[in-house]
Amino acid sequence: MQSSYLIVPDFFERAHELRACFDRHFADPAHSGGPSHQIWDYWHVPTMYTYLRTQPGRVIRPELMERLVAQLKAWAMETLGLSEITPPYLSLYVNGCGQGLHNDSGNGRWGFVYSLTNWDQRRFSGGETLVFHESSYWETEAVRRPGAGSNFYDLVPARFNQLLVFDDRVIHGVPAIQGDMAPQDGRVVIHGHIREGGIVIDGPLADAGMPTLAQALGRIRSGLERAGQGHHGCVCVRLEIDRDGRVTRAARLSDRVYRTSPHAADPERLVCELTDVLATLRFPAASGRSVATVPVAIG
Repeated sequence: MQSSYLIVPDFFERAHELRACFDRHFADPAHSGGPSHQIWDYWHVPTMYTYLRTQPGRVIRPELMERLVAQLKAWAMETLGLSEITPPYLSLYVNGCGQGLHNDSGNGRWGFVYSLTNWDQRRFSGGETLVFHESSYWETEAVRRPGAGSNFYDLVPARFNQLLVFDDRVIHGVPAIQGDMAPQDGRVVIHGHIREGGIVIDGPLADAGMPTLAQALGRIRSGLERAGQGHHGCVCVRLEIDRDGRVTRAARLSDRVYRTSPHAADPERLVCELTDVLATLRFPAASGRSVATVPVAIG
C-alpha cells in the first residue's frame, strides 16, 4: 500500500510566472478597486475554515493555468493511474486564516495542494498542511506512551513550487496563520482533487482491448460483491501488453484500500487477487505493444 501522501518538489517549470501573476494582482493596493479585484470569496465556517479563494483564471493567465493543469493530469495518470482533476481553487491565507481538522472523503481519491507561497521568506507561523498518521492507536502499545504533536501527525511546509498529494480520507488541516496581513506575504496555494476516470489504453489495442477489460472488470466486480464487503478505496493497475496479447507486467499504481469493518478480509489479499485476474488476461494480437491503465473502485 502507498504512503498516505506524496511530495513533489520543483513541480512546474513556469512556477515563477504563476507567482508573478499573483503579485501583479496585488501590486497597487491603493488603486485595486473594480471588478477585476472584487473576485475573492471569503470562506468562513466557524471553527472549520477561514481563508480567501477564487477561480485561478481570474488572477493567473489562462494559458499558464492550462499548462499547470495539463501537467497535473499527466503526473496523476503516470503516478497514480487516475485521470480526472476537479476544477482547482486559488486560495490565500493571511493572519488568522486556517483550516480545522477534517477529511474530504466525498471529494475525490486524492487531494492536491500546489504552493506558490514564498515559504523561505515567510513572516508568519502556521500554514503547513497537517496530515494525521495512519498508524493505529487504540489496542496498541501507543496508548502506554505519552505523546504530542509529531507523534500523531506530520506538518508539511507549503514550499514554493511544491506539489503535495494526499489521500482525501486522511484527517488533515492547516494550522492558523499568525503574522502579516499583506497578501504577498501569505500562504498562496492552488488546490483541488484527483479522481479515477475510465480505462485508458495507449497503443494499437486502444479500441480492440476494451472488450477484454470490460469482461474482466465484470468478473472482478462480481467477486468484490462477494468478498469486498467491508472495504473502501481504489486500486489502479497498469498492464504492459505484448503484441501477441500476453500481459508481460501488471504494476499497482494507486493502491489505497482499507477495511471499514474489523471483520473484513485482509485488503492486501483482495488487491492481490484483483491484480492476478488482470495479469492473466489474454488480449487480441496487435501490431505492437500497448499499455492499459485500469482503475477499480472498491466499496
